[in-house]
Amino acid sequence: MKARLVLLSLLVVAALIPAGVASANEVSSGCTAVNDPVHDDHGLIGIVRGETFYAGEVLTVSATEPSTFGTPLTVNLWINNDSVGRVPFPGSISYEIPETGTYNLVVWIIGGGTGTWQVDCAPVSADADGDGVLDEDDVCADTVLPDVPTKNLKRNHFAAQADGSFDSANDKLDGLYTVADTAGCSATQIVERAELGKGHLKHGLSKGELESFIASLAG
Repeated sequence: MKARLVLLSLLVVAALIPAGVASANEVSSGCTAVNDPVHDDHGLIGIVRGETFYAGEVLTVSATEPSTFGTPLTVNLWINNDSVGRVPFPGSISYEIPETGTYNLVVWIIGGGTGTWQVDCAPVSADADGDGVLDEDDVCADTVLPDVPTKNLKRNHFAAQADGSFDSANDKLDGLYTVADTAGCSATQIVERAELGKGHLKHGLSKGELESFIASLAG
């Protein structure tokens, strides 16, 4: 049987708009439009024109067994003319929107006959304090970055920076740890939670205490 090409085209304006950040669980117009019932067809399924997607939203294409006839071979996802996933049919592909903007999204089901598939879009996960650690993984609420030692930052002592990395007066240690390692806690918050001395606020959190706190998270 001659291979048949099935196209789901979610056509959106090609140019990206400037990057932005969505509020927790806020859903873009594009994400809303993409969420659709299960389809069983072999032609043009749907078009979404001029809609915006938010950075962090996740598109999932789920393709199941054909329900009428034929044997689809693969499901393929293209974003702005770039292939971002290809799996055997039946299967699923997920893609996280990298930056807020408008996109061309195309799903190609390659093979003969009809197939059953669905497109879902999940909203941006919640990160209430904006530290880069999702609320579900964050043990320190209301994190404020960067840490600001009251005096000079010492060697082998750390303070969290605005980007979430921990820096030291020893440049070789810069970025060795991040707030992802500390479950969303800044050096100041670790000092408070561990009831450490004020010296850690003056000169930064010591390497030993930082590593001890990280180890305690795994326990």
